[in-house]
Amino acid sequence: LFGNADRAVIGALQLATVGLLVWVGARAGLQHGWYLATAVAAGLFGYQQWLIRDRGRDGCFRAFGNNVWVGFALFAGAGADFAIVGIAIR
Repeated sequence: LFGNADRAVIGALQLATVGLLVWVGARAGLQHGWYLATAVAAGLFGYQQWLIRDRGRDGCFRAFGNNVWVGFALFAGAGADFAIVGIAIR
C-alpha cells in the first residue's frame, strides 16, 4: 500500500500513538504508572521498527505479534497508576 515508505508510515503512526497516549494521560490526570507504561510502549515500538528493518515476512509477523505486549504494558501501567493513586473521579 505504501511501497518503500511503509516503515516511515508505521513509524509516524507509532509516534502519533505515543503522543496521543501522553495527551490522554495528561487529560485524565494520570501519573507515573501511565507515563512509565507509555515509555515502555515507545520502546516496544522501537523494537518493532528493528524487527521490520529488512521487511521480511517473519520479522513483520513478529512485530505484529509484539503489539500484545504494548497493550499489556498500557493495561499494567493504568492499573498500577490507579492502584497507587487510587481510583477517583477527576
